[in-house]
Amino acid sequence: MIFLPVVALRGSPAAWAVLAFASVALAGVWTALRRSARDTDILEDLSIRSARVDLVRTGPDGRRQSWQANPHWVEVTLYPDTGPVPQYLTLRGNGREVELGAFLTAAERVALAAEVRAALRAGR
Repeated sequence: MIFLPVVALRGSPAAWAVLAFASVALAGVWTALRRSARDTDILEDLSIRSARVDLVRTGPDGRRQSWQANPHWVEVTLYPDTGPVPQYLTLRGNGREVELGAFLTAAERVALAAEVRAALRAGR
C-alpha cells in the first residue's frame, strides 16, 4: 500500500522522490517491528526444589537477574487491582519481593499463581 503512489506516478520524475520517501517509511516500519519483537525476548526460569526456590530473569538486553529463597518462607502474592498491571504476581522471600510473569496476561498470571502455590505446597 505504501508504494501505491509510486505506481500512480510511474514514468514521471516525481516517482523517484515519492519512491525515496516511501522506502524510508518502509525501513522505519521494519525497524520498529524488529525492535518490538526483540523487546519481547524475556525469559524467566523458576525452579522449585525442596531446599531452594530459584528465579532467574533474562531481559531483552541479555541482563540476568537472580533471586533465591527457602521455599518454606516463600509467599506467592497476587494483587488484583493495586499493582502496576491487573493481577500483579510477586514472590516474597529472603527479604525481597520480586515480580513474576510480567509478560503474561492477567488470566495467565492467575493460573501461574495457582501452579506455583501448588508446587510450593508439594515441595514443603
